[in-house]
Amino acid sequence: MFFSILLILRNTVETCCLLIIGGCTAKKILPISKILPLSIIYSIIIMLIRMLPIKFGIHTIISMIIMIFFFYNFFKLNINQSAIAVFTTFVLLVAIEWLNSYFFLNLLEGLSLKEMGKAINTPEMFITGLPPLLILVLLALVARISLSRKLKSINESIPNKSE
Repeated sequence: MFFSILLILRNTVETCCLLIIGGCTAKKILPISKILPLSIIYSIIIMLIRMLPIKFGIHTIISMIIMIFFFYNFFKLNINQSAIAVFTTFVLLVAIEWLNSYFFLNLLEGLSLKEMGKAINTPEMFITGLPPLLILVLLALVARISLSRKLKSINESIPNKSE
């Protein structure tokens, strides 16, 4: 039970970062007040989907569809922006997690993917999953700060109609 709560918390932080980065991809700063509850809901839905007896990879497609739905309905992005935001964030997530897995597979001296899969629900493997999360948090912060500065400079350069 404790490990499930940790996974939901980790997934919530990861989802917050993905939503922030996806919003920045669409050149829109998403409100944190909407991101946090949606991240919790999304994390719970994804945990439930992962418990279903479906083939590996299908849950990823379902999660991408749900995230497109969130971007479209809750953040009012058009469907193209939503799809681009989701695909960009998922490619980024796959790349970061692949690099992390590659690093830890080499660090653990030839641990096979099958053996790594058996150990995935252990605290040690939870800890090895933290570097991608930290990278995502850093990327989300940098993306949000740089987009807000860019949008602020654009707004300042547009002359005010009242002048």
